[in-house]
Amino acid sequence: MMRRGLSFGNANASSWGKRQRGGSSTELDITPMIDVTFLLLIFFMVTSTMSSQQRVDVPPARNGVNVEQTSAILIVIRSPLTTGGEPTIELNGEERTLSDVGPFVREENAAGKTNVVVRAGREVPHGFVRQVIQEANLIDELEFSFGVEDERGS
Repeated sequence: MMRRGLSFGNANASSWGKRQRGGSSTELDITPMIDVTFLLLIFFMVTSTMSSQQRVDVPPARNGVNVEQTSAILIVIRSPLTTGGEPTIELNGEERTLSDVGPFVREENAAGKTNVVVRAGREVPHGFVRQVIQEANLIDELEFSFGVEDERGS
């Protein structure tokens, strides 16, 4: 049996444990950057708070035009009694629902009233006021006004 000897020459020792590269690579591996981006996205989604309704604080009016009471359709939206409760709508002093607004405005317009005045309490969500206006805005020739608090507080 013949044994072959191991070669321990300088040529073999210098290349020991080194990998050969197949040329220079100009590509950049962006996988870690994508991972970090998704981690940040998930972090901000989890830690952010979502608000269902945005509160809009209406500034007091400095100038205004009085609307003639005889030609006005008055819609009063009262603030909810409890937090998260539903606001109430008053038409001619009677408590009504959102679906009653459109027929009421049509009926009052047929009687000759052309101005709609919307008065809403401070705690009424802006989205609810928009729903009431959309229900009342079925007739083209109506003019809308909003009841605001006078700057002097009166």
